[in-house]
Amino acid sequence: MPNTGEASGRCDRSGTADLTDAPGPSGSRALLRTRELVFGYAGRGLTSPIDLVLHGGEIIVVLGPNGSGKSTFFRTLLGVLRPLQGSVEWNGRELSGLSPRDLAAQVAWVPQQPGAAFDFTVEQYVMLGRLGRLAAGASPGRADRDAVSQVIARLGIERFRERTLSKMSGGERQLAAIARALAQQAATLVLDEPTASLDFGNQGRVLDTLCKLAGEGLGIVYATHDPNHALRAGSRALVYLPGGGMAFGPVIDMLVPERLSTVYGVDVEAAYTAAGRLVLSLAPEPASDAASRLRLPVLRPPPPSAAPSSASARCRS
Repeated sequence: MPNTGEASGRCDRSGTADLTDAPGPSGSRALLRTRELVFGYAGRGLTSPIDLVLHGGEIIVVLGPNGSGKSTFFRTLLGVLRPLQGSVEWNGRELSGLSPRDLAAQVAWVPQQPGAAFDFTVEQYVMLGRLGRLAAGASPGRADRDAVSQVIARLGIERFRERTLSKMSGGERQLAAIARALAQQAATLVLDEPTASLDFGNQGRVLDTLCKLAGEGLGIVYATHDPNHALRAGSRALVYLPGGGMAFGPVIDMLVPERLSTVYGVDVEAAYTAAGRLVLSLAPEPASDAASRLRLPVLRPPPPSAAPSSASARCRS
């Protein structure tokens, strides 16, 4: 059985823990709950059963190698695929019993590479998030336009309101996609690798946006390939283990070098900044071997009596 815990912070390392009735932050309700969930294709499960809970104000980060089933997990949570075993509940209601309109009130989806078949302006694109809230055949009204204006302002992208998506950077489009999801007014956001293909600065902006939204009471679930993203913006981590096992628990407990080395098949090491912040990285191969193959000089540390250069001081910070 996998090592699992739940979103209250407790983690049973000896087997599957049934801790799904624990309260969330400040007594918040459970927005998402899975019970013994198994998902996959053609009757073949990709993982062992998963029990987890997401409360308002929490962020669950999903990590695992390429092809491990992260997107399949999301498709199951959203009702695109039927569970092979177990159940998914949104706000206490079985997923199988929710109409599309009911589901739209519970969860909004943000794809990995947001875009549209037509070159919408940001305002038009964000308005798409209101469609799931409208009755069949109804047109957006004043309340819908107000909701769109509010989320555009909430994410600080008012200056892009009339700009078309094709003329925006990747980070700007990602914020527009999050705005579209917020316009849906769902209680939970599910995002598939929201920082993929973004530059360093935009990665930080998107992650900080997710933290801000969780601080406002939303539930967030997102996938990433960078464990440091989970350390920056995550409450709990769901980690895919070799052989179909799963580990779930507080980020700081799940993202230890030993576990990550097993998950990704490479040596992972931990370091701390001068401010005490944990940073995870790939451990380098022996310097002499790497330098020999790449014809790079082997860097030697300065003697103890030498003062560190400004560059080395910056590296340690």
